[in-house]
Amino acid sequence: MNKYSRWLAVFTLGALPLFSAESEVASPETVQMTNKKSTQTTGKGSAQMPEEQMIQSTPVITPPLAPHIVDGSDTFFNLDFIWWKSVLGGAEYAYTGVIQGTSSSILTAVTSTGEGRVQRPAFTFQPGFKAGLGVNFDHDGWDLFAQYTYLVSQSETNTLTASPPGTLGRNIPGVVTNNVSDPNYAPITSASCKWKQSFSVVDLELGRDYFISRYLTLRPSAGLKTAWITEQSKMSYTPVSTYIDQFFSPGGSNFVQNVLLTYRQNMWGLGIRTALNAGWHFTKNWMIYNDFAFSALWSDFHIHQKQNLVGSVTGSQTTQFTEESLQTVIPVFEAGLGVSYIAWFNCSRYRFEFRAGWEEQIWLDFNHYMSLGGTGNLSVQGLTLKALLNF
Repeated sequence: MNKYSRWLAVFTLGALPLFSAESEVASPETVQMTNKKSTQTTGKGSAQMPEEQMIQSTPVITPPLAPHIVDGSDTFFNLDFIWWKSVLGGAEYAYTGVIQGTSSSILTAVTSTGEGRVQRPAFTFQPGFKAGLGVNFDHDGWDLFAQYTYLVSQSETNTLTASPPGTLGRNIPGVVTNNVSDPNYAPITSASCKWKQSFSVVDLELGRDYFISRYLTLRPSAGLKTAWITEQSKMSYTPVSTYIDQFFSPGGSNFVQNVLLTYRQNMWGLGIRTALNAGWHFTKNWMIYNDFAFSALWSDFHIHQKQNLVGSVTGSQTTQFTEESLQTVIPVFEAGLGVSYIAWFNCSRYRFEFRAGWEEQIWLDFNHYMSLGGTGNLSVQGLTLKALLNF
C-alpha cells in the first residue's frame, strides 16, 4: 500500500461518524411519523367511545368534545320541556293587622291590633319549552348555538279578607282615593290580585366544548342575550260599605264600592352573555353537568298604571292613569345542575343525549310597575328535561 492509499483510508474512516450523525438526526422525525400513523391506526380499529378515540389521537392540549359523526353534518338540535315557577319580588299588594278607623281614631285607640300577614300573588309552576339549533366547526372545535325559551306564568286569583271589616291595608305607596279628610287612608275590607307574565328569551353563543382532563369537560362561551317580558297585575280593593270619598262624591251619596288597579310592564332587553358549562363523565354514558351564565342587559321598560273607582251612583271612573319609560342595565344570573345520559347508535351516525336537572335564574331590579321608582327582582326556577341529537 503506497502513501496515497494510506491517506485515503484515513479520510474514509474519519468521515464515517458524520454520515452516522445525519442518520441519527433524521430518525426522530421518522419515529414521530411512525408513531402518529400507528396511533391513528389503533384509534380507528378500537372499540372505544368516539370521545376517547379523540383524546388519544388528537395532538392538542385540550381536545374538543364535539362528536365526530360518521358521514354527519356536524349539526345538533335540542328540545326541552320546562316546568318553571316565576316569582316577582315586591309584588305584595295587601296586608292585615291594621286598626279599624281613620288615622285620627288610630291615635286614640285603646285596643292593639293582632298580628297580621302580607298577601302576594299566588305564583305557581307552569309548563314551557326551549328549542335550540347549533353547528360544530372544524376550526379548533368551535360551535355556534342559538336557543329560544318560552314560558307563560299566571297566578290564581287569591283574596285577603279583613276581620273585622276595615282592618286591611294596601302595600302599594300612594292613595287609594282622594279623601279630603284623610287622603292616605281608606277602610278596606277585602283585596284580590291576578298576575300574568309572558317570558320570551333568545340566547346566541359561540363556544368550545373540550376535555380539560380525561373525564372532565368545560365549555366556555360568549354571545348575546335578548328578552321580551310582559307582566300585568289586576288588583281589586273593596272598602267598607259606608265609605264615601269627599272628592269623588261631594254630595255624600256616591258610595265607593270598589277600587280597581291595573299595572302593566313591557320590557325588551339586549346585552352581552358569557357562560361556563362543566361536565363530570364518571362513566362512558353518564355525567353530571353544571352550567353557569351571566348577562348584562340594556333594558327598555314601559310601565302603565291605571286606577278606577266604582261608585254606587256614577259607576266606574278613572282617577289615575300614569305611564313611564325607563332605560337601564340589569344583571341576569343563571345556574343549572343535573345528570345526563349519552348514547351512540346506528354505527356512530347519531349521538343522543338526555338531561334532567334543575335551573335557576335571577333578574335583578326587574319590577318597576308596582310603584313608580320601586324595584324588585324576578326569580325563575324549575325542572328542565332536555333531549339533544347530533347528526
